[in-house]
Amino acid sequence: MGLYVCARSWNGKLLPDARASLDNTAVLWHYVAAQGLVGMGVIYLMPLI
Repeated sequence: MGLYVCARSWNGKLLPDARASLDNTAVLWHYVAAQGLVGMGVIYLMPLI
């Protein structure tokens, strides 16, 4: 997704009023970060259960 947004920016197709690519990339980035934190929490808490 990051490369896609960079490619659109380099070609001049990433406009301030059309933010769908940036918003979707941000949503995906936050989901992946949250999923990673939850996964690490589950792995570290598993021996305690």
